[in-house]
Formats: sequence, structure tokens, C-alpha cells
Amino acid sequence: MPHTSDLVFWERELRPSSNWQARHPNLWQLHNEFGLKVIQRLKHASLTGHTDLVLASQTSCSNGSHTISSLSYLSPPFYNLHELEAYLAEHVVDLLHRHLFDQQLPNAEFDSLASA
Repeated sequence: MPHTSDLVFWERELRPSSNWQARHPNLWQLHNEFGLKVIQRLKHASLTGHTDLVLASQTSCSNGSHTISSLSYLSPPFYNLHELEAYLAEHVVDLLHRHLFDQQLPNAEFDSLASA
């Protein structure tokens, strides 16, 4: 059972703007070629309203009348797009492996940051 402070209270997708291609080329490419999303989150226990950013994939399932969608976080949380971009520059292969094959490669750094 997740700890209450780990629960996400609010989240929204950050849509790429025109300057992402030059400033954040990895985010731009992962969004355009793989449909990955940058999600801004507010944790339930954040009394100060600080948000973080994660890269996520979205899965949807429909039976014709109802659609269920869920997000799978693929990166640890970061406080701005520059930090997320820097992480992707070094870990894009692990992240794509996680996304495409639904397998997490052993990565102690991700495991420790994801639980933060």
C-alpha cells in the first residue's frame, strides 16, 4: 500500500511548445516519435504546492462504451524541464527499453529517485 505522501493529488499533461524542439530535443523526439507525455504532478502531502515533472506513457483500453486510461511513469521526478532533459540525455536507452518492452532494466539511480 503506497504511503499517503506518495499519492498523486493532481496531474496534468504539459503539451510541447514550439521552443521544445530547440531547447529540449530529447523530450521533443520522445513525444513526437513515441507519444510519451510530460506530466506535471502535485503530491498529496505537498503543503507548499511544489510540483514535479515525470515522463510517462499512456495506455487506454475500451470496450466500446467505456474507456479506461492509465499513466505509467518512466522517469524519476524532476523540478523542471531542463533537469528532465539532462536525465534523458543519459538514460534514453533504458527509458525506451522500459517503454517498448515493459521491462525495467536494473537501475539503482531510477529506483532510488522514483521512490523519493
